[in-house]
Amino acid sequence: MIGSNQAYAIRIDGNFNTITLRSVPRQHPPYPAIDKVVKTQSVYTHQNIQGTLGMNFLQLTA
Repeated sequence: MIGSNQAYAIRIDGNFNTITLRSVPRQHPPYPAIDKVVKTQSVYTHQNIQGTLGMNFLQLTA
């Protein structure tokens, strides 16, 4: 089992009927709050896509 302060990664390979992607413009300091950033996001929807989804997580404990 992975202990505290370790990185976790999830990989999902598959065929996806529909996938929605979101992207925001590059941000510069001072970084705006996320609720302001998402107002300028672009949203893309793709169908019948084969590929890999990957997500990384870092759990920090004091």
